[in-house]
Amino acid sequence: NVLASSVRYSNGSKETIPVSFIVSLKTTIDEFGLFGQVTSEKDKKESLSFGLRYTPRLFSQVLSFSSGYRQYPVYGATKNRISLGVGLNLDSLSVDFAYLPTDYVLQAQRYFVSTNFKF
Repeated sequence: NVLASSVRYSNGSKETIPVSFIVSLKTTIDEFGLFGQVTSEKDKKESLSFGLRYTPRLFSQVLSFSSGYRQYPVYGATKNRISLGVGLNLDSLSVDFAYLPTDYVLQAQRYFVSTNFKF
């Protein structure tokens, strides 16, 4: 059954499969990209995410700036995070850099770099 709610192992133990329901939307208005997402899981509060991407015409759509807001449940509480980013789009190559603060003591912030090559 593809939609099973649990798995039973050969040793007789049983594990519940977490099921998520996610609704997202994306739209573009002029130089702005707007993004939204709601995630719902059984026995957890819904989490919300929003994003904004600004690609000014002044830079011929080579440079873009982004920010995001994420709300998510952790041990019965709700955490909120804001992220910032910048992107560089050169023909078939794009590079994005993002900053996301965390609660992880050994690493109070995280930096992400992603690349994309279109061919």
